[in-house]
Amino acid sequence: MTQMLSPGASAADGATFVRRSSAVAQAPRFWLFVAVALAGRLLTFGGPVLGNDEEFYFAAARAMANGALPFVDVWDRKPVGLFLLYLPPASLPFAWGVLAYQLIATGFVAGTAWLIARIADRAGWERGAIPAGLLYLFWLPFAGGSGGQAPVFYNLLMAGAALLLLLDDGPRRRLAAGVAMFAVGLALQIKYSVLFEGLWFGLWAMWREWRTGSGLVRTALYGTGLAALSLLPTAMVWGYYASTGEGAAFMFANFQSIGLREGLSVPKMMTRALVIAAILAVPVAMACGADRSHAAGSDRRAFLRVWLVVAILGILPLGVFLSHYSMPVLVPASIAAAAFLGRADRRKATVAVIGLALIGGQLLLVARERLLGDRIELARIADAIGQGPGCLYVYSGTTMLHPATGRCSVTSRIFPSHLMKRKEAGAVGLERFAELRRIFGERPAVVVTREAIASEDMRSRALVAAELAKGYRVKARLPLGKDRYVVWTRKDGRTAETGVVARFNTPWG
Repeated sequence: MTQMLSPGASAADGATFVRRSSAVAQAPRFWLFVAVALAGRLLTFGGPVLGNDEEFYFAAARAMANGALPFVDVWDRKPVGLFLLYLPPASLPFAWGVLAYQLIATGFVAGTAWLIARIADRAGWERGAIPAGLLYLFWLPFAGGSGGQAPVFYNLLMAGAALLLLLDDGPRRRLAAGVAMFAVGLALQIKYSVLFEGLWFGLWAMWREWRTGSGLVRTALYGTGLAALSLLPTAMVWGYYASTGEGAAFMFANFQSIGLREGLSVPKMMTRALVIAAILAVPVAMACGADRSHAAGSDRRAFLRVWLVVAILGILPLGVFLSHYSMPVLVPASIAAAAFLGRADRRKATVAVIGLALIGGQLLLVARERLLGDRIELARIADAIGQGPGCLYVYSGTTMLHPATGRCSVTSRIFPSHLMKRKEAGAVGLERFAELRRIFGERPAVVVTREAIASEDMRSRALVAAELAKGYRVKARLPLGKDRYVVWTRKDGRTAETGVVARFNTPWG
């Protein structure tokens, strides 16, 4: 957009006009991504069982709303920031809360798509900027990102940090880098796996500082300051826990327990790695076709290419290779793919890729609902559990049954995997069989089980089966997607009405 300047107008006035015009031009693009994100996720809205991780985040946040302290009263190894994101929607009535967290997640993915387009602009790939944002939106379902998985939220922070780091050299550069690294710090409190990308961001900022003429000592001091900003949110959370006497609980859950889990077998690891490779194959292939010329913006393109490599390599140390670990790679891959998507001679390929991704993603959402279950099936199980007095123990199944029924829990390990899966033996801060015996000693009013799964420790199932045979009867057998849930109630009617763990002894409500 251009405009003739009046004879008396200054060059500064012209620059201001250009900046304002650019901002106005970005507005329709932003709302385009919002509209597309809403339409693309419409099939998921209100569905309470989109994935066991986000179901747990919602349930844990509901516990927090009633006074539970993460890592103490409701245990997991995810950072507290993730639960804080879920806290406002989880404080609402159940159905509204589910819809609210999904709308918040939709806002995050739309914002990330918009930032992807902005970064593509700065790299000189303006023609492919909008297709790059759409590629990110439409590819998320393949990576398990159709709901509120952790990367859905921290990808926005990392994309925002990247955009700040790509500002031109000038007086705002250091301030922008500081804000960027603080954003990385916030992302760390959503998922620690962003560490590797954050390291690259910090090194890039230090390289830019050194390139301006700063010596090694000054550059090192600058990098130390950036590192401090990135660690500040985590340090603040640790300080809070230390001040309450729970510093050891925070350290174990956040940093020690992950190393105590049993590793995957080589065949299972390879299978999962191949799934991730299949998910990323097309976006990464298009990203590899990025322009490698030495024209203006080539430094930025180098930053993006290394970011993509770091994001891919960052999957390896985690060792679990779940499909949602591919989501962080989609951000730099989509940005770099803008070079391919914007080429005039590849418009047909661009339309085909974007169109097939849209259709395939929607078909996948329908298939996932049939696999995992829908709100009607969950409501039937919740009705069978009831909302009367007494606590609920979900040995195997969705943690959404806690907020759906309003019943209290008798254990801080409400995520079923922690007490039932082989890989978690010795990694959750207590002896699982002793905890299972203690749970049944508290006489939960209702126990929920489902069919055994491959990763389950059958010794845990045998212990639970023995306890159920002694004191419980089957009330209902109901389906939830491909699974069949069994609802057990006590034979004698004698139950504990509140949880027993400190600060976690009120109903979920």
